[in-house]
Amino acid sequence: TNLEKSNNQTAISNEQLFDFIKHFHLFSCDLDIKHSINVSLLRSLIDKYNHDSHGVWTKVIDEVLSYNKNAGTITPNSLPEELRNAFKPQSHESIPIKFTSQAVISRHWSQHDDVLALAKFNLFGAWDEKNDADIEIVSTIIQEDYKVWLNKIKAILRLLDTPISLTNGVWQVIDRKILWETLGSQIFDNDVKILKECALTVLLKRNSKFDIPPNQRYLAFGDKVLLHSDYLRKGIAESLALIGSQSDLLTNCSSNTPESVANSTVSSLFKNADWLLWGSLNSLLPTLAEAAPSCFLHSVEHALKQSPCPFYALFQEECSDFMREENYMTGLLWALEGIAWDKNHLTNVCLKLAELATHDCGGKWTNRPANSIQAILLPWLPQTIASVEARKGTLSALQREFPNVAWNI
Repeated sequence: TNLEKSNNQTAISNEQLFDFIKHFHLFSCDLDIKHSINVSLLRSLIDKYNHDSHGVWTKVIDEVLSYNKNAGTITPNSLPEELRNAFKPQSHESIPIKFTSQAVISRHWSQHDDVLALAKFNLFGAWDEKNDADIEIVSTIIQEDYKVWLNKIKAILRLLDTPISLTNGVWQVIDRKILWETLGSQIFDNDVKILKECALTVLLKRNSKFDIPPNQRYLAFGDKVLLHSDYLRKGIAESLALIGSQSDLLTNCSSNTPESVANSTVSSLFKNADWLLWGSLNSLLPTLAEAAPSCFLHSVEHALKQSPCPFYALFQEECSDFMREENYMTGLLWALEGIAWDKNHLTNVCLKLAELATHDCGGKWTNRPANSIQAILLPWLPQTIASVEARKGTLSALQREFPNVAWNI
């Protein structure tokens, strides 16, 4: 009927109709579904220009709905100025240097009388003085009387340009990377070896909240928490990342000793690790992966070969209801996404994510292995420095090894 209208109300033959249908393609999009793939991709594209992608997308929809639904033609010039401005490059302003953390660490701390005490503090980064288990680990790392050492740290805290902070009993280094650059020469082989022993002591602890039924874990407190504070756990994980990636600043350590410590610590952590340990370390996995990417990938590969696979149990622990939201796979996914930035690890990471996808039993969380692969390889905003050809090669490898996963991607 429509073809005849377009043909000046003149009937068309079956041959003409067939020829038209052969060449005609109706492009369909799932834009009417709130969280569809196409909407997500379009919003990620809008995000390149405007952080309010939801608001901009809503305005686009309203503008389209206002046009004649049968013959609406929209061009950039016909759009309202407000919508056109939403896609203009945003101007960026820099924070004045005096307000940045770099300005805080202005003193030549390498010449300070208590430089060694400060360097030892930076070796673990943070602790909670109300936690006895934290104090025990700190005492082991500093290798001197805790109270004597703490008095030195308190004296540094009172200085105007102090690089440390104290809030509700929690001590922290304000900017560890800058202090690492300044005091790296104060760290020696024995220091990093002791840090490894302490890291294994702290990070190998399983979270006892997993002893509680899933629907009651939000009530966990007291003895149903980790022995050491989150501050110390995070600080030690960051230390391993600094040792593994910034080892050249430890000028008084033997060659390759820092990297060896980082690699062996990560390998020892995950050697035959069960799902309880992977779940307990969930929030720290991206940092630990930065410490020793190759060793971390090897640990993931080993875990995938275990029977039963610990990651399958972690998928089962996912929960999203009116009382709580829990997911113990996000840390692993973020860790692998971080490693994927290295072009040498891209294919290996995507293959690991594809294998994880085969264990994924589904859920409400959008953090899923297959979605991580899509985010890494997204053509207009890839999360890797690998070339286009390398990304194509990765897709070919996925198609060869995991065809069902690759088809959806």
